[in-house]
Parts: sequence; structure tokens; C-alpha cells
Amino acid sequence: MTDHPQAIKAPLPDRVTEIDADVIVATGLRRTVAAAALALLILTWRLWMPLTDFPQVPLFEWAGRLPLWCDWAGFAAMCVGMVAAYFGGPTARVWRCGLVVFVIAFGVMVLVNQHRLQPWAYQFALIALVLVLVPGPRALALVRVLTVGIYFHSALSKLDFSFFSSHGQYLISGLTDLVGLPLSDWDPTVRRGLAALLPVSELLVAVGLYFGRTRRAALAASILMHASLIVALGPWSLDHKFPVLVWNGYFIAQNILLFGFSTEAASLRGFLSPADATERSLPFAAFRGWAARAIIGMAVLLPFLQPFGLFDVWPSWAVYASRPARVRILVASDAIGKLPSELQQHVMMGRYADLPCVVRSDRWSLEATKAPIYPEPRFQMGVAIELAERRGLGEGLHVQFESAANRWTGRRTMRTISGIDAIRREAKQFRLNAFPRVRPRNDG
Repeated sequence: MTDHPQAIKAPLPDRVTEIDADVIVATGLRRTVAAAALALLILTWRLWMPLTDFPQVPLFEWAGRLPLWCDWAGFAAMCVGMVAAYFGGPTARVWRCGLVVFVIAFGVMVLVNQHRLQPWAYQFALIALVLVLVPGPRALALVRVLTVGIYFHSALSKLDFSFFSSHGQYLISGLTDLVGLPLSDWDPTVRRGLAALLPVSELLVAVGLYFGRTRRAALAASILMHASLIVALGPWSLDHKFPVLVWNGYFIAQNILLFGFSTEAASLRGFLSPADATERSLPFAAFRGWAARAIIGMAVLLPFLQPFGLFDVWPSWAVYASRPARVRILVASDAIGKLPSELQQHVMMGRYADLPCVVRSDRWSLEATKAPIYPEPRFQMGVAIELAERRGLGEGLHVQFESAANRWTGRRTMRTISGIDAIRREAKQFRLNAFPRVRPRNDG
């Protein structure tokens, strides 16, 4: 009888050590998120400020009436929130308040301008909510589920002919050209096969991270994958903007924390496992636990609606995907002089003088905000409307819609809308707002 209590107590030290290790990893994850968020906010600061001529398109039309000081206040609140999240102690309320401030400010900033729904900011907001709602072990399990979901949906969005023939080859060329083997010299079938390796590798990483036995190998593969992207997209090759390199670097650090330093018990099982003593001690513990599960559940499940046009591309983790629908803005050649001076350098002249010229609004976005343009037709329609109304383009503006590419052939259907009146009528058909925010004009 005297041995019975001892038998019960024997496993406790290991369990305490396991929980302590999870707290340390959760603290490291929080600080990694905060550091990466601050770096990306600083690098893309023009996106969050009302200083550029690049149009802003609110998520809802009423949000466009919010004063411009909301942008300044929101950006400051996001930065301050992440500073608090980084420096707050492991048990302090400061970092929790900082993460809540970041999430609220981010939500307001997206309401004002949906361009700010960048995938990295959305990801950090989701992780921040989970870290606030549930303690370390549960939070880590949920973030692991989110990470697997990101890789899965990112891979799924690229498994099509369009990606194999365009963006995929572009990314591969960043590696082959670097070693003196230009991809353009290769057979087209081989080029498409190499491009297909990208989503296949991503899908294998997602599956490998899900299962405990393959987790270490998948972690190594994920590090190699992101390191290769940094090499391909860096200034020594494709020369992309620095924020995309930071985001890939963040994934390497995050994955090492989540899948490299975790114990076997701290896998993905926390999504449905019962609450432990630490979680039950929190105020409104049951509500917080289910709220965290619901947030991650929606982040993983809602992207399945994207191919049907019911959910946006970036919150569906379809980064670098080629298949989604797209919009081209065209202007008459004699109207180019009415465009903002910083945009005129991004106009592609037509082969014939009487044909409209293509306005590269994607390049304008990168130049003006240091961030990619939001890849939704409604947002790009709002960009076209502001150019037409504020620059007096009138009937000289055209919008060309291209449908989502066929998954097997890459083919698209196209239609063109001409003139501001027709464009405005088309903009009213979207479920969310497609009209630009009214701001003081800068004719620079």
C-alpha cells in the first residue's frame, strides 16, 4: 500500500518538464512572430500610411469614410502591440494586451483598405489570437495545425497547368539561372515537370509534418524549401522585394520551434484533446478553448471555398498561384499623360498606336507600397475606378476580366468593359466593396 502513492507521483516530474518546455517554445514563437511582424511592418510602412497615390479600397464602403488619422493610429498601435508582445515576460499580461492591440488594429486597417490583408499579416493575427486565448501546449498544437493547413492549401492552389507553365517556371529559373543553366534552354515538358516539383514538395511537407514519424524529415524539407526560395527570390537572382525574404526566413524559425524542439506529446493532438489543468484555470476556459479551435478550424477549412469564388485568394494561402481570376487595366495611348507620374513608367505600350496600353498596377503596387497588389478582381476594379475618376480618363479606360484558368489546360475566358459608367455598374456586382476610398488628391 505504501508504494501506491509513489507510483502515481513518479511520472509528474517528466510531465512538469514537458509543460515547461512547451512554455519556453511558446515564448520563443511569440517573440519570433513579434520580431518578424515588426520587420515587415517597417519594410512595408507605406502600405499602412495614407501617403502614397496608390488607391485604397475599403472592405466595406462605409469604412472609406473613416478619417486618415485612423491609418496613422492603426499603424502605431500595430507596432506598439508587437513591441509589447516581444518584451513582455512569459507570464505577464503585457504581451497578451500587446497581441490583442495588434489584432484589433490590424482588423481596422483591413476595413479601411483590403490591400493590407497581406498573407503574412493575416497569419500573424491568427497566431496572436491563439496565443492569447489558450496556454502554451494548446497554442502550439493549434499553430501546428495552421502551419500544416498553410502548406496544404498553398500546394493545392499550385497543382494546375497554369502554374506549371508560368509562375512555377519563373520560380525555378531563379535557381537554374543562378548556376548557369538557363531554364529557357530546357525542353518545355522538362520545365513543366520541374515546376510541378514545387507544389508536390509543399504537399509532402504538409503530410510529413502532420504525422509524428515523418515530422523530422518534413521539418528538414521545409527548411530546405524556404532556403531555396530565399536564394531564388533574393537580390542575387530574381531580386524580389525584401519582405518576401523575411517571411520565408520567419517560416524557417517558426518551423524549428514548432517541430524541432517539441516533445512527442506536443504534436497536433491538441486540437481536440481535453483541456489540461493549466487551461482549466483560465477565466472562461471552455469558451477560450473552443474560440481558439474555431479560429484555426475556419482558417484551415474556409480556403476550400476559394475555387468557387467564395473566399479570397490570399487568406486561402494561394501565394504565387497562377490560376485565380485576374483583371487588367487598359488606357488609351493618348490618355497616358493623365496618369500619376510614378505610374507612367509601368505602362506597357501597345504594338499599334490605336490599341489600348496595359497599366501594370501590380508593379505600381510594389513600387509605391513595397507590397504585392491584392489579387482580387474587386480590389483591382477599385484601382481602375480611382484612376478614371481622379484622373479624368472617362471613356479612355478599359477593364479586361480574365476568368480563373482551367486546371488542366490553363485556358481562360475574357471580357472587356469600357468607360467609367460601365465599370462602376460592374463594381456594384461584387459581394464586398469595390469602390475606392475618397482621399485628398496628390498630383505629384
